[in-house]
Amino acid sequence: MSTTVHPPEIAPATKIWDINTDWSLYSQCCIWDSARGCVHIWECIRPHISTPTTRVCFHFRYLIMNTDLFDSQPPNSIYWRYLGRR
Repeated sequence: MSTTVHPPEIAPATKIWDINTDWSLYSQCCIWDSARGCVHIWECIRPHISTPTTRVCFHFRYLIMNTDLFDSQPPNSIYWRYLGRR
């Protein structure tokens, strides 16, 4: 059985993470790091909608309400993997 692994590659243009955004698999976001003067790039590993106050996420096509989930903002290994910084 073979599985396809998506190789990590930072896109030339990356959206800033924001609430009420639909993040599809492999979409990327960035978080500004004012202390270092750079942005950190993250890649979505689980499709979801970023709503930290209600903690709602989409898992495939089903809506899951779970108050035990952490906020979907990076860094969060449930939804994101770290790619690097620029």
